[in-house]
Amino acid sequence: MKRSNPSAGQSGKILSPRSSVWQFMELNRETRRARCRFCEKVLAYTGGTTNLRYHLTAAHSMEEFEVIGPSAKVFKPGGRPLGSGKKRTLKPNTTNSAVKDLQNTPTKGTTMPTEVSTPPSSSSSSSSLSGHLTTSILTPMKAKIRKQKMDEGEMVIAPKLIQLLIQSLQPLSFIYSEGFRSYMKFLEPVYKIPPKQKLQNSLLAMFEESKIQLKEMLVEEAPYFSLVYDLWKGSDREMYTTITIHYLTSQWERRSYVLGTEHVSDAKVSSDEICLYIRELLFQYELPSERMVAILNRQGMLKSTAKGVGSTLVCESLSCAAEKLEMCVLAAFSVPEVKAVIERAGQLVTYLMYDDEANKVLQEMKDAELGGAQTDLVQDRKGSWIATSEMLFKLVALRDIVEKVSSLDLKSAKLYLTQDQWHLAEKLVSSLQILRAALAVMSKDKTGSVSCLLPVVHSILQHCEDASHGPNSPMERFLKTIGRETRDKWDLTAILPSSVPMLAALLDPRFKKLKFIAEEDKTDVIEALKGVMQASPGIIDGGAENNLPADSHETSPFLCLFGDGEEDVPDRLDIDSEISSYMTFPALRHDSCPLDWWRVNRSRFSHLVQLAKQFLCVPAIAQSMSDIMAGASMLDMKRAVLEVELVAPLIFLNHNWSLTQL
Repeated sequence: MKRSNPSAGQSGKILSPRSSVWQFMELNRETRRARCRFCEKVLAYTGGTTNLRYHLTAAHSMEEFEVIGPSAKVFKPGGRPLGSGKKRTLKPNTTNSAVKDLQNTPTKGTTMPTEVSTPPSSSSSSSSLSGHLTTSILTPMKAKIRKQKMDEGEMVIAPKLIQLLIQSLQPLSFIYSEGFRSYMKFLEPVYKIPPKQKLQNSLLAMFEESKIQLKEMLVEEAPYFSLVYDLWKGSDREMYTTITIHYLTSQWERRSYVLGTEHVSDAKVSSDEICLYIRELLFQYELPSERMVAILNRQGMLKSTAKGVGSTLVCESLSCAAEKLEMCVLAAFSVPEVKAVIERAGQLVTYLMYDDEANKVLQEMKDAELGGAQTDLVQDRKGSWIATSEMLFKLVALRDIVEKVSSLDLKSAKLYLTQDQWHLAEKLVSSLQILRAALAVMSKDKTGSVSCLLPVVHSILQHCEDASHGPNSPMERFLKTIGRETRDKWDLTAILPSSVPMLAALLDPRFKKLKFIAEEDKTDVIEALKGVMQASPGIIDGGAENNLPADSHETSPFLCLFGDGEEDVPDRLDIDSEISSYMTFPALRHDSCPLDWWRVNRSRFSHLVQLAKQFLCVPAIAQSMSDIMAGASMLDMKRAVLEVELVAPLIFLNHNWSLTQL
C-alpha cells in the first residue's frame, strides 16, 4: 500500500526529505521537473538525483554533491573536470564563528539569501545536518559573489567615475563627498569607492597616454597652427595660464586641443614668463615655432602682455573678438535711458517669474493665447550682454500678454514699462540681434575664423551709422557709443595690408573682394600676399609636394629614365597668374564654407592653398560659442575649484576627451 506524503500540496509540489539535494531544488511532481533555487534553472527529474547533483556541482561549485561511481562526473567551478577526487563528508558538530555571524547578520547587497528553507524531516538530526550543510555551502558562495561584484566595479565603475570628473570638470574630492558616497551606496551597495590615490594615479596615467597621442597627431597633422592663451585664478588664488592649439588638417577640418596648463607669477604676469612656457610646450610637442601664424589672448588681464608675447615669439598678436565686442556693448548699455530700460525690465521679469499670483496669471494667459508654443521669460545676468539681450528678446515677445497682466495686477504697476520704454526695448532687441549674429559668424566651428573679423567689424559700423532713429535719441546715442568703442578697440587705422586678419580675408573665397576697404587699398593687400609667398620658400619650392601621398619623395621611374621635361615643371616663381586666376573666380556665398571650397579647388592653386591653410587656421575668438552663451565666468568658476595638483590633467582631458576614444 502506497504511503501518502503529508507534505504534498494542491499544487502537486513535493520536497523529498531523503536527500539533502532537495534543500536547493524544488520538485513539481505533475511536470516531473526540478527547479534550482539558486539560478532558477529547470531540470528533468526521472526519480533519481544524479543529474541534480551534477548541476549543483558544476554550476554552483557544491562538491558535497559530487557523484561517486563508474558514471561519476567530477567538476570544479566553471564546469571543468577536477579528476578522480573523493567524496567530501561533513561533520555535523563542526562550528565556525564566522558562519554564526553570517547567519545572525544579513549581508547588505547580497544577491543570494542567507538561508535556504529545508524540507520537512522526520529526524531532528537530519534537520541539524541540513542547517550546517546550508551554512557551510553558502558562506563561500557569498564571499565569491561579493568579490566578483567588487572586481566588476573596479573594471567598470572606476573608469566611469574618472570620466565623470573629466567631462564635468569636477575636483577629485567630489567623488569622496558625503552626498556622492550616499548616492553610490544607493545604486550599488556592495561597491566600495577606490582609495583617492588609486583614482588619481589612473587619471594621471590617462593624462600621460593622451599627451603621447596628441604629440603624434600634431606632428602628422599640423603644418601650420595658431595658439590661444588665457589667465585665470586657481583654488589657491594663484594665477594659471592654459594654452590651446588651433590648426587645419590635410582634409581641411578644424582641430583644437589644449596643450597644457601652468602656474604663473600672480604679482605681475610678464610676457617673458608666458613666452617661456609656450616655448617649452612647442619643444615638448615638436612643433616648429616658425610654423606658428598668430597668437590670440583673452583680453581681460592680458592687455599689458599681448604685444610683448607676439613680438617675442615673432608672430602676430590678436585679442579675442568676443571680449572686445562685449566691452563695446556694455559701454553702450551705460546710456542713461538704455540703462533705465534694462533695470526696469530685469525687475519686471524677476517679479513675473517669482511672484506666485502674477506668475499664475501670466501662465494662464500664455496657455490661452499661445497654446502649445511657449515662450518663457529668462533673467538677466550682470556683466553678460548676451543674457541681457536674451531677457529683452523674451520680454518683448510676450509684450501683449505682459501688458494684460499689468492691467490686472495693480499692486505692481510701478514695475511695468512705459510705452516709451517698450518702444526703446523693441529697438534694442533689433540692434542686439545684429550684434549676436556678428558673434555667431565669428564663432562658427567650421566657417568662423579671423577671416571674418574685418568684414564683421565693417558690418557693425554700418549698422551703427543708421540715421533712422532721430538725432540725439537714446537709440542713436546707443549706436554711436558702439561705433566709437569698436573703432577704438580694433584700432582700424593701424591695420596693415600684411596683417593676419587682412590676408585671411583675402584668402577666404567669401570675402576676397575686400568690400570693407577702399578700392585703392586692395592692390596693397594683394601685393602683401605676393610678398608673403616670395618670402616663404617652402611654399614656392614645396607647395605642390604637400598635396602628394606620403611616399611621393621616392624618385619616379619615368623621371629616372627620361628626366624632367619643360612641360612637366610648372613655373613656380610666376605667382601673379595664380593670384589673378583666384581673384577672377566668383565670390562664394557668405553662408558657404570656405574650407570646403579650398578642399575642392586645392589642385587649381597649388601655392595659394598652403597660404589659405596657414591663415584660415587662426580663430577670431578664444572661447567656444557654448562658453560665451554660458558666460566666461562659468568656465573660470569651474577651473577655480580644481585641486592644484590635478589642474593640468583635468583641463587637458576635459578639452581633449576625443583623444581617449582613439
